Amino acid sequence: MTWGAIPGLGIYSAARGAQNAFLQAVGAEVAPHHVQVNALGPADVRNNMYYTDAMLADDAVRESFEAQIPAGRLGEGVEAAELALALASGASDFLAGQVVSVSGGRST
Repeated sequence: MTWGAIPGLGIYSAARGAQNAFLQAVGAEVAPHHVQVNALGPADVRNNMYYTDAMLADDAVRESFEAQIPAGRLGEGVEAAELALALASGASDFLAGQVVSVSGGRST
């Protein structure tokens, strides 16, 4: 997932953009062979790497995160996992070279 340019993180932003472009190119190249290459782009999903237990225990901090998400809450890992399961099934046979956002409605 990419949020575009992130001030102060130019190298990270460039690497993420390159990663997404690579995925799109490979997806298009292998699609004629009935191979789907896609990715999940999770953002604002509850995990200890980004949101520590201490951060989420502080109501003001948690609410400040949630206020930025159109869905009004952090996502749960199971929601991203269910999408991964769908991508691994026949439901995604016509999906190739896509980064699928899992972000509670935040624009990517």
